[in-house]
Amino acid sequence: MAPTPNPPKEILYIDQMPLFMHPYIDDIIDVDGDGYCGYRVVVVDQNKGEDDYNLIRIVMIRELNLNRNRYKSLYGSERHLNYIRDALYPPQKTKSSYGVAPREKWLTFPDMGHIIATCYNKNGCPLPPTCLEWRNHRDEEAAAWEYSFMDRQSEFVELMDIERGPKASNKD
Repeated sequence: MAPTPNPPKEILYIDQMPLFMHPYIDDIIDVDGDGYCGYRVVVVDQNKGEDDYNLIRIVMIRELNLNRNRYKSLYGSERHLNYIRDALYPPQKTKSSYGVAPREKWLTFPDMGHIIATCYNKNGCPLPPTCLEWRNHRDEEAAAWEYSFMDRQSEFVELMDIERGPKASNKD
């Protein structure tokens, strides 16, 4: 008698995600919300414990240092590259921090998502369009970044439109 295959893993909250994204989702991970959550998700995805999140920072810093010129070109300036790199280093400990990362140390997808994709080979996933608030508050040096991801953002919009179905036409 042949062994019975294991049923597919049930992913909690998968129904909250667009259907076309389901093939890109291996799991939905609930990690501590202490400002290090972005790093925690990546480290858990790498089959390590969420408290090992500093490993992700180390890998990302190494990637930036090894490919400094490429990232300087991508970010548009040495100043912005240093800003991203500095954000990856752990914050100085203070009595008032209580283990919560200050906002400037958070993993921010617009700034760091492509570094993660490069380090962990997660290319090709459709990306949602850039937030309007980002456009309103971005540094001028970051203006060109959006164009780097337009093909993947267009794919996301197209797939969302397909999933939503035909739009109701206005009938008078």
